[in-house]
Amino acid sequence: YVRDIRDPEHPCSLERLSALSEDSITLNDKLNRVLITFTPTIQHCSMSTIIGLRLRAKLKECFPLHYKVDTKVSPGSHAVEHSGKEVRRWLKSLNSFVVSFKTLTTV
Repeated sequence: YVRDIRDPEHPCSLERLSALSEDSITLNDKLNRVLITFTPTIQHCSMSTIIGLRLRAKLKECFPLHYKVDTKVSPGSHAVEHSGKEVRRWLKSLNSFVVSFKTLTTV
């Protein structure tokens, strides 16, 4: 499902740009966790947060709600290493929104 996600700045999929591969997805059924690690196309990629959000949203659609879904950039692949904290903060907000939206639409 995530292999078809396109880079916001390129007409190609993340897989074709080598930003993502099967090996970059880790599934742990015992802990109900999914981790996807991606590599931005350039070190100063301004879209890495958006890419992370898109990947997480797509994975959240594919797994049961009790699964924890995390995304991160490959170590050393982005100029701002601490941006992972920012992405996680955005993702938590997105998750709250998705849960609220699903609650509203199922009533």
